[in-house]
Amino acid sequence: MRLTDLENSAESGIDVWRRLRQEAAERAAALRRRKALTALALLVGIFQYTPSPFCILDEVDAPLDESNIARFTNWCAR
Repeated sequence: MRLTDLENSAESGIDVWRRLRQEAAERAAALRRRKALTALALLVGIFQYTPSPFCILDEVDAPLDESNIARFTNWCAR
């Protein structure tokens, strides 16, 4: 995530960037996983900036593979 205006952070927007590997064609499951990871990264960034006492997430791990489920679970346990 990056601020759109570094000089005026109070009025700035946020650009969400993600890096993708250069692949000609991806399976639909891989695209869903990347969308889910991007959304989770945005959510984590927001909660790190403005903590909340609780957060309810429903089946966020459904599109994730085993390694990303483990990474997300480890982050939640911190």
